[in-house]
Amino acid sequence: MIRIKLIFLLAAILLLACESDGGNAMNEPLSPKRELVMNEFVSQDEQQSGNSGNAINTERKIIKTGSISFKVEELDKTSDEIKALINNNNAYIIEERGENQQNRVEKNLTVKVPAVKFEEFIAALEDIAGKPANKHISSEDISERYIDTEVRLKAKQKLEDRYLELLNKANNVSEIMQIERELNNIRADIESAESILKSYDNQISYSQLNIYLYKEISTSDVKSWGARFAESFVRGWDYFIWFFVGLTSLWPFILVAVIIVLVILKFSKRKGKLKHDS
Repeated sequence: MIRIKLIFLLAAILLLACESDGGNAMNEPLSPKRELVMNEFVSQDEQQSGNSGNAINTERKIIKTGSISFKVEELDKTSDEIKALINNNNAYIIEERGENQQNRVEKNLTVKVPAVKFEEFIAALEDIAGKPANKHISSEDISERYIDTEVRLKAKQKLEDRYLELLNKANNVSEIMQIERELNNIRADIESAESILKSYDNQISYSQLNIYLYKEISTSDVKSWGARFAESFVRGWDYFIWFFVGLTSLWPFILVAVIIVLVILKFSKRKGKLKHDS
């Protein structure tokens, strides 16, 4: 049995050394040879351990997202009530924006909500803000991608253990360097897979919801052209006053410039007089 394992381990080194690309991405397909060797390692361990603790979770992995908009009468009050709802449901705001337009005022919230409370949260949101002007909810099943990444991660972890065994049995520097090079590639793949799974878990556990609130401004609230012209006239007068205030602060430079001009004129006048006399 030990002899068979050593044969597989040596075959793995040769295959991986020939095909190594300095960091195989976890979301790219493995070559058939590498897949065969890795599966053989994994299957041997599963047979020896009775598959205990190594089963892949086949639960459906769903990412829920949505956007919902409301026309409200009291923008600030409604926004405060929604923020209280967010805090009471262990949700959190990842982005908040506001915008004032000519005929409407908007406030947008991007919120992460626990997936188990997503539908309940939306229902409570509608109780606060009323009937939505627009509503879009979507679900994405990423079970296949999740399980594929998880399987690859476990295979890489098994392969890492095998290389560590070989590293302890290495007899020369050349073997050690070759094994450590492959270990670095495998560990980079493991970190990449773990990062992907962590991102998936976060998106599955917390659903993202974009909330748009807006209040329409009536034409009576919009400033007339006459009022705008009056404001522009006052603003222009202020700019005119500030212009002279700025000039006053530059009086030393202005004084020096006047003196220089007077001196030039005086010398020019004297030079002209001398030329006339001659």
